[in-house]
Amino acid sequence: MEYLLKVEVDFDNVIIENCSIGMVVRANVEITNCIINSSNVGIQIFKFIKGAVVLENNSITKCPIEISRSDDVPVPTFKGEKNHAIKTFPSIDLRNENILKDVRKYKREGKRYCQQCGKTELELEYTSKTLKACGNCKTVFYCSPECQQKAWKLHEPSCAVMKKNKSYSNKPKAYK
Repeated sequence: MEYLLKVEVDFDNVIIENCSIGMVVRANVEITNCIINSSNVGIQIFKFIKGAVVLENNSITKCPIEISRSDDVPVPTFKGEKNHAIKTFPSIDLRNENILKDVRKYKREGKRYCQQCGKTELELEYTSKTLKACGNCKTVFYCSPECQQKAWKLHEPSCAVMKKNKSYSNKPKAYK
């Protein structure tokens, strides 16, 4: 049986600017004296988290969503800083560790996958389905209108921001 490597890392004095998601955490972590600026999401806390997220003396600015978390992870602890706005989303139990590994691999290789169910272009190659981009921002992909509808609550807050920050010369077909 394969296991994902579990690492506990603390962040201190890190500066992150102009990206889609500033930090993605899913383990016991302390984030101290960090600056996250002009990202769609400042800190995203994954549902696989074990332990606690502690935030101390951080600056999260110009992020439409300062902190996002699913409803099945602990609320972060704030020490010595203002409580940042936390957007809580319903948890979606649809990815197992194998799908998550595949999605990570596809992301690293720059390949497309369904943002909702994790199906890759390769998996869809043998079906009549193809991946199509979000009709608005063109930055995330879905294998069906149903997957797009299910993912909308999670995607909606960053959709307009990504549309404004992203320009495409070769726009893929999109679901309407």
